[in-house]
Amino acid sequence: MTSLKGDLETLLRLERAHGRDALLGALERAVDFHRYRARDVESILVAGSGVARSVRAGEALVVDLPSATSRSLFDYKIEATS
Repeated sequence: MTSLKGDLETLLRLERAHGRDALLGALERAVDFHRYRARDVESILVAGSGVARSVRAGEALVVDLPSATSRSLFDYKIEATS
């Protein structure tokens, strides 16, 4: 069981460790995802910038993906075995 006192102590510790701007960003992200405990905010800070960002419905989600050469479907043809 967690308490408000414990959560506030954790949030203050996180602010000292990560800075106010990072903490506020993590708090915003936590609210976006309906995560309201200090341990959730801590997990967001630990994950850093490598996490996906939420976007409003209808906006494009832009993700850098590696490029690959395209191949014809003929290349995947199953050949008969004898």
